[in-house]
This record gives sequence, C-alpha cells and structure tokens, in this order.
Amino acid sequence: MINLISESIDEGLTSEQVQQQLTNENININARTIRRRLNEAGFKYMKPLPKSLLTEHHQRKRLSWAKSLINFDWNQVIASDETVFRVHDVKRFYWQRPGEREVCRTVKYSIKINAWGCLSSGGFGRIICFKENMTSTVLCDKIYTNALLPSASKLFAQNEVWLLLEDNDPKHRSKYSVGWKEDHGIETLPWSSLSPDMNPWKVSGLY
Repeated sequence: MINLISESIDEGLTSEQVQQQLTNENININARTIRRRLNEAGFKYMKPLPKSLLTEHHQRKRLSWAKSLINFDWNQVIASDETVFRVHDVKRFYWQRPGEREVCRTVKYSIKINAWGCLSSGGFGRIICFKENMTSTVLCDKIYTNALLPSASKLFAQNEVWLLLEDNDPKHRSKYSVGWKEDHGIETLPWSSLSPDMNPWKVSGLY
C-alpha cells in the first residue's frame, strides 16, 4: 500500500482509489484502515506545493544571483513581507467519498486584515496591521514610514548601512515606491524574477 502511494504520487490517489486497486489484487482492506496506515507512515492528505515553471533564462538569472551573494553579509539586511488573514477562511482538507462531500459554511464577504512585518539578524521589527488594500502609497506613507524606518533604527546602529530585502511585487517596484525609497536613502537587495521566498529564519540567524 505504501509502495502504491509512493509510485503513484503524481496521480493524487484517494484512499478509496487505493482500496479499489488493492481489491483488484485480491487484498481486502477498507478505506478507513488505509487512511490510518498512511497517517501512521507519515502521509497527509493535502495540496501539492506549487512551483513555478522556470525557463532557462530564469534558471541562469537565479544561479547568477545566488553566486553573487555567496559571501554576502546578511547581517546588513532587513527582510520584509506581507500577508492577508481572513475570517472564515476554509483551508481544511477532508477525505471524502463521491456523494458524501463535507459541507463547510462560508461567508461571501469575509472580514480580512492585512499584516506586514520585518526582521533581521538583530531581531524582529514592527508588525503593522491595516484594512486598506495594499497600494504603493499605503506601502510607503503608512508601512515604511511607521514600521520599516523605526524598525531599522532599532535593529541597526546609527549611520549603519543596511539593505531592504523584499520580493518583486509590483507595489515594491512602482515608480512611487522606488522614488520614496530613494528620497529616504533606502537601498534594496536585487531579487531574481520568479524566485521563491527566502527562509527568513536562516537569513536572520534566529533559528
């Protein structure tokens, strides 16, 4: 059974499909037992991790970017990112049989809150929550002003050079954001296109 799941991982077999294949091989076992045995073996029923399809150009750019930072001093970096939290957000998965779907009540326009945070090797910076949709003006006039700059002042010594690490979100690269950062003397670390988020725990040394 474990071998069947491992060999057919790309097919996304359900426990019922595994049961049917085993039945065809004259092995009688119910779906509940299959789920229990899979859980005991460390398997979980969940979505696969999405991974961008990279062209050769993307691969070369990412490799070049990584090589350029081999000896980089990450102590001079403050990393930031933002996310959205939603009330009544349904993310749970269920083992389900056809015709017996689990029902989860949802709210059409659920309440959401946006959050932005940052950290460096010196510790965590401020976390700021906001209800507005993220725009370049909100990013600069509210978040950078009230959270990024005070955090950098706390995490780095006076007049110490530091770099901002953020992804290639259009709001980070807009004309308004670029101009604002230039006006405030903020330099950003280059970020290769279609690159995954970097592990902040390793960057910060807080693990």
